[in-house]
Amino acid sequence: GVSFIIQIGLTRESVLLPQAADLAYIKQIACSIVDTKFPECGFYGIYDKILLFKHDPTTNNILQLVKATSDIQEGD
Repeated sequence: GVSFIIQIGLTRESVLLPQAADLAYIKQIACSIVDTKFPECGFYGIYDKILLFKHDPTTNNILQLVKATSDIQEGD
């Protein structure tokens, strides 16, 4: 699997991504973290509104939209 960190605001959570995981799985993990860490911020339909980004300091726009699990590399 691939290990990476999900950051929501100042909160960081280490995640281990199974080999067979897809983008929906990652979004579900992000929703679970929001529900656990920020229960007052959860709402119906949050899954459809979550966007995942990765930091890429080598580009002009440091935040890059994650469109597939292949966009996530070890240590991101």
